[in-house]
Amino acid sequence: MTTAEPPLLYCNTHRSVATLLRCNKCETPICPRCLVQTPTGARCRNCARLQRSPIYQLTWTHYLGAIGVGAALAVAGGLIWALLPLRGFFTLLLGWGFGLLLAGAMSRAVRYKRGLPLQIIGTASVLLAGAIALFLGGPAIFGLPGLLAVVIGVVVVVGRLA
Repeated sequence: MTTAEPPLLYCNTHRSVATLLRCNKCETPICPRCLVQTPTGARCRNCARLQRSPIYQLTWTHYLGAIGVGAALAVAGGLIWALLPLRGFFTLLLGWGFGLLLAGAMSRAVRYKRGLPLQIIGTASVLLAGAIALFLGGPAIFGLPGLLAVVIGVVVVVGRLA
């Protein structure tokens, strides 16, 4: 008794590649390079419908909202930073708190979206606040704790908006 060999198929995309795989939804022949592994099995790219997560999909209104909130908080934060007589450790706490406040406000403004563009806007906002504080307070007041506070603020914003 002999077993019958399955019919040899060719990939729908790569016509020269022989395959025995089929999409489990549309039955299109696919090669290992074309298959997308899903929780329900191997599928072709059309049936898998590869899309970015909605959390990372931003529209121009999201960008405008993030830039507006970031700029407003950067100006306010820079003014407060320059006018408060904080030194040393308290300056570092100010950078940490400003990073938390900025990330939270930006996140709410864009309906809790995330991603690299928001991290860049947040970083620019922290840098703008630091520049305003340096300009108004001068290098003697800003100093090394001010630079470290800016770094802490950037790290917090990037981590929160990742």
